[in-house]
Amino acid sequence: MADQILRVCHNCGGTDRYKDGKCKACVRHRVKAYSAKNRDAKLEYGRQWRQENIEKVRETDRKRSVEYRLANPEKRNAICAKYVRSNPEKVAESKRSWKQKNPDALRDAKATRRARMMGAESSKIPRGTIARLQMLQKGRCACCRKPLNGVFHVDHIHALANKGRHEADNLQLLCPPCNLAKSSKDPIAFMQSRGFLL
Repeated sequence: MADQILRVCHNCGGTDRYKDGKCKACVRHRVKAYSAKNRDAKLEYGRQWRQENIEKVRETDRKRSVEYRLANPEKRNAICAKYVRSNPEKVAESKRSWKQKNPDALRDAKATRRARMMGAESSKIPRGTIARLQMLQKGRCACCRKPLNGVFHVDHIHALANKGRHEADNLQLLCPPCNLAKSSKDPIAFMQSRGFLL
């Protein structure tokens, strides 16, 4: 085995070999020459392979992207800021499109921002919280029980103004009239004023 590894290549004079005995320098040279000669065919093969294995490619790209962002936060932020400055119309259109496609996520984000601005003790609301509340409340207002029909306010049961927490367990969906009537009132006092919990 040692003789095979130290054997001198008669083409290039190199001694570095693969396990099967082929000269590494010669193999690299042949691969480079083939790649240069068949550049278009290799590119086409690569494109075709990516199309046939799109999920694998996307997963690999996602992993690389996450690794790069974690390793280069300053560079990534600078690139994003430059893109936003250079493409204000595209960014605005992208935001508009996202808001139309993700109304529940937008409501979550607005509620979290409002809680942060009020200085409430808060945590990020898990994705899907509003959809879960709609299911639990069967699409009805938690106060008057009328159907919400997609028009509702996300209410903090214990109001942020009264040191309520911005958590999934402290949220309910109310129709706009009930939420405006409740405002920052104590939930028990409010429901008693409506004839409940007597």
